Amino acid sequence: MFHNVDIWRRTLPANGDPMWSFWPFGQVWMCRNLFDEYLFDRDKSYLARIWPILRESARFCMDFLSDTEQGLAPSPATSPENCFLVNGKPTSVAQASENATAIVRTCSTTSSLPRRIWTTSMAMTKVWSRRQG
Repeated sequence: MFHNVDIWRRTLPANGDPMWSFWPFGQVWMCRNLFDEYLFDRDKSYLARIWPILRESARFCMDFLSDTEQGLAPSPATSPENCFLVNGKPTSVAQASENATAIVRTCSTTSSLPRRIWTTSMAMTKVWSRRQG
């Protein structure tokens, strides 16, 4: 997701530190706002329209999960606000970050709620269950 916009409203990839130029979970984070709108008015036709977006965001998150010493984690990960210390030096990319983990956790919860409303995608439920242990 490109988040830099110039005066002519063009968006371009940012050059520089991944802390502020690379955030693979930015779009997944924005999908939460779509779901919050549904929670506000409980419009099932709106939920039907956003379900494909939520589903694909969940698939993206599942594809990004890697086995780590602490279990499954979105890896590699960045945080738009924090650096990590590696051998005493600050770096912007880590094996996992709480920011990315929280976004993936929220996405998994959000994408499972429509399934509770409609019982249409049991395959997704099985995949999430296997991935989350």
